Amino acid sequence: MGKADISKSYKYGEAIEDLVAEATSHYFFEDFVFKSPAYYKKNLKKEAADLLVVSGSILIVIQIKTRLIKKENTLVSEIDLGRFDKALEKNQRQFRAMYEWIESSDSKIEAKNILNETVEFDPKSFSDVHLVSIYDFGVLPPENEPQTIKYRPYAGPMEGGLGILNLHIQDYLTILKFCDNLSDFNAWAKVSLALFELNAVDTKSEPLEIWVTLTFYKEKVFRALDSNTRISVNDASENLLEKEKDKLIELDHIEKDSFIIDDLIRLLSGRQSGDISHGTSGKMPKDCKSEPTQVNERKMIQALASLNRNQRVDLIALLKRKQREATCKEVSYGIAHWQDQCPPILVIVSRVTETEMEETIKVLGLSAAHHTNSKSIISIGLHTDLEIRDIEKIKCCRLEVVTDFDSRISEAAKQVFEPFSI
Repeated sequence: MGKADISKSYKYGEAIEDLVAEATSHYFFEDFVFKSPAYYKKNLKKEAADLLVVSGSILIVIQIKTRLIKKENTLVSEIDLGRFDKALEKNQRQFRAMYEWIESSDSKIEAKNILNETVEFDPKSFSDVHLVSIYDFGVLPPENEPQTIKYRPYAGPMEGGLGILNLHIQDYLTILKFCDNLSDFNAWAKVSLALFELNAVDTKSEPLEIWVTLTFYKEKVFRALDSNTRISVNDASENLLEKEKDKLIELDHIEKDSFIIDDLIRLLSGRQSGDISHGTSGKMPKDCKSEPTQVNERKMIQALASLNRNQRVDLIALLKRKQREATCKEVSYGIAHWQDQCPPILVIVSRVTETEMEETIKVLGLSAAHHTNSKSIISIGLHTDLEIRDIEKIKCCRLEVVTDFDSRISEAAKQVFEPFSI
């Protein structure tokens, strides 16, 4: 085969695209991942990206490029490097076209996610946009062990000021394991780009090095951003994870139970039943908007998925505390509210029957919405005798309140909760 490009022969590019789509969907959930979405420009159909991740105000545009060259020797020539450079330059052109389309679009966009559900989103609603160029370039010597080619992770800003993150496929998969939800990935990407653009870190700094510094030495990072000073994040690049082993073990211990929220999101994503998600049924309170099941579920899934790892830790801690309190009382409840994209979350632990729990989480949810001055609220109910890991028995609902907050609270809510205490 000589110097021929063998990527297509082995369907190598398709395999890498599938791998990236599978990993992205696992961590960011299939509901928010769109594979090969298309748009029209001057009546011509164009692929917007290999992958889009869309949730709330966050948009991640992913382009993937692969190229393996088979040679009789392992030396990478200038011609080979030129081919790799051109592949990455094509990514940048595609990013530019995609971004121009989003900026010029004056209507909402419809696309099918990985679950083959049609989802509508407003391109004007994105405040955090990240362009991620994922690549896997290499030379395949006779023994079939590719020599990997790696680029600097920062490609510089496009017109409009948006920076591009260049990530080797292994670096992308690694950072997903540590930034394992959309909010934390968004925070890592914003800080990474800010550090690169201010020249506050070496341009060769690895993605994992920045994550370690941001996670365990946050003050160092923000001090550098505030004062525009240069810091070192790669002084521990050799055996990085081994050096921070104790901190990582402690972090794993703290975060362990928070993955129950991830499991709950996946279960909600795969189930539709009644007017309210996850096993509840019956009518909505009169103060609330009745929405189609799929719409209500999607909003609830998006709200829970917007929680970062620390917030999921806090939510589980609250649920555990209320579970302990409920051993000596009929009902125990509390609110988690972070004042960001996620609405307040009311957790209830009670001895009531399943049917009574369905009504309780609606009535108390409505009262909690009025109490927190929120137009929507999520209620999570758990029976006293259940473990929090029994997610199939957890009751969830999302209420969209349509009455004004200065109007009277429904009599049912008043009778159950007044005054409302957290």
